[in-house]
Amino acid sequence: MVKRAQETEILEKLKSHKLLLVKGPEQAKKEEFILELLTDKNVLFIDLSDIKKRKTYFSEDQFEIPAHTQAFVLIKNAQYIPNLNQFIENSIASTNNANLILCFAFEPELDELLQEVIQFNELEINIYPPTFSELAQGSSPAKIDSDLHQRIIFGNQEEVILNPEMAEQILLDKLEDVLKTQLGFGDRINKINEMKRMLQLLAFNIGEHVSYNELAVKIGLDNETVERYINLLEKAFILIVLPTWCQDKRYELKKSHSIYFVDNGLRNALIKNFNEPDFRNDMPALWTNWIISERVKFLKIKNQTPEFFFWRTHTRLHIDLIEFHDGHLRAYICDWEKRKPLKFPKTFTEYYPNAKTTIINKSTYWNFLTRL
Repeated sequence: MVKRAQETEILEKLKSHKLLLVKGPEQAKKEEFILELLTDKNVLFIDLSDIKKRKTYFSEDQFEIPAHTQAFVLIKNAQYIPNLNQFIENSIASTNNANLILCFAFEPELDELLQEVIQFNELEINIYPPTFSELAQGSSPAKIDSDLHQRIIFGNQEEVILNPEMAEQILLDKLEDVLKTQLGFGDRINKINEMKRMLQLLAFNIGEHVSYNELAVKIGLDNETVERYINLLEKAFILIVLPTWCQDKRYELKKSHSIYFVDNGLRNALIKNFNEPDFRNDMPALWTNWIISERVKFLKIKNQTPEFFFWRTHTRLHIDLIEFHDGHLRAYICDWEKRKPLKFPKTFTEYYPNAKTTIINKSTYWNFLTRL
């Protein structure tokens, strides 16, 4: 198992808190990681993935933990707990001696006040498939650089890293799981084929500004359904949706989105293209997807909370990623080829002279993905 950055953090939190919320995609193997950490502890593990098994714990829209003497209770897919807000509030106030760990494969819908309490008490943690920063901790720079193409093509899921000879089949199987993705308590996707078609169109257009209306026309759905599906897939940690950065400057796009995949491997499984870099024409887009997803995941596991955007004008000037935090603006352009020096659009630097600008290429990506 790849050593995860949050090992010490999780153990420390469990020493001082009786409740911990763990969020991240199904493919992150959150529960396996935590069970490994608590291997010498008494743990009651409850899996709510199976709708039939849920009936064992649900009674009249209430969730009941069976009587236990274990020191830890670990619940998988806790998004299915009915009356989740009340359950968490009761858990925070409880004098029960057991530590309760709730794992979510879908962003839970929590009351604003409860969310503030959780954040104030640092009861939340994000776990993704191994990030570049975590992989870099256990390898030499030469090894990491030599594996770069593998990560860009096949992504960072642990099963893929440990079984590279089976990477394609693993990802194709994972894709089927994603198409039946675990959602929130009352959410569902009832048009799987249309959703797959939508994801494929997004896969072919990563980094481009996305029109929900155009997507709806191409796949035969209405705008509201397309937007709902994208929002659900973002909450399920499958997509990263960047809105436009717009301060009402001339030519700036005001309402648009740029959409990326949390894992490059799943993106390539959607279009069934695992060709090596020399035999494909989408490497600039794949590089940008990998860089942005790794940056977003890195900041989240470091408990950093910038707002993420992209920038584009009607004249097709483009910034791949913008981070806005505490009044500071950072702008990034991703460059795979590095054949000639890139410059930031003059329009952007004139509009935002105080923004820090950086080109992310194969010479600069290491620091970008491992340092705040």
